[in-house]
Amino acid sequence: MNLRPYRQTHPQEAATLFLALFLATDAVIIALDIYTWITGLKVPYLTVSQDLGFGESFEYVKFLWAAILTAWLAVRMDRIGYIIWSFVFLGLIVDDAMQLHETIGTYLTRTLSIPSAFGLRGQDFGELLAMAAGSLVLVPALLFSYLLSDTGVRTAQRRWIKWLVLLAIFGVLVDAVHSLFLQTPSLERLFSILEDGGELVVISFLVAAVLDTFMASRRYVTDRLRHDSLQAAARGSRHE
Repeated sequence: MNLRPYRQTHPQEAATLFLALFLATDAVIIALDIYTWITGLKVPYLTVSQDLGFGESFEYVKFLWAAILTAWLAVRMDRIGYIIWSFVFLGLIVDDAMQLHETIGTYLTRTLSIPSAFGLRGQDFGELLAMAAGSLVLVPALLFSYLLSDTGVRTAQRRWIKWLVLLAIFGVLVDAVHSLFLQTPSLERLFSILEDGGELVVISFLVAAVLDTFMASRRYVTDRLRHDSLQAAARGSRHE
């Protein structure tokens, strides 16, 4: 199942439009955070890093859309690899909303008595261990999905994996640098915006890539049904 020809020929206005809307919304959310920082306005839900604030809520909506689209793709294309991605997107929502890796990180820090080092807190190392443990589930799941897929699906998944890796860079590396400046308010706020704002933008590109694949599959299924109908009609004509 090669979707590339359909991606090249089908109208891409939908994916492009949604990406533009996503990025415009991201820009407004980040701008509001910068505005509250500059003016000293105390409105927590306007900051990108605020739990259940505008930024985080928008992330959840985008991940939910990605989960729905990939589940729909799994049914439409009859490819189990897509349903694994749907669970991955839902898992990212659950992890962030319930602060799973932070909670597990706290438990590991206390249980293992992890000390502070290199300017990072023991909590930071605990969270890194928690995320490393989570990757032991995530990576095999994505590898399993990739191996189950044919060439066309693998092409789509490689695009998604690139954005997922970039998301991990913001969530792990930039977050680690952010932790170094917790005692310096101005730099702490700057890296908070860079980390969470960066994640917001990367998620937009990831979801737009999923939407692009979804739109390509729609054209593919339509053409396949038309081809099957023509073949059935041709067989009927021969029998007559």
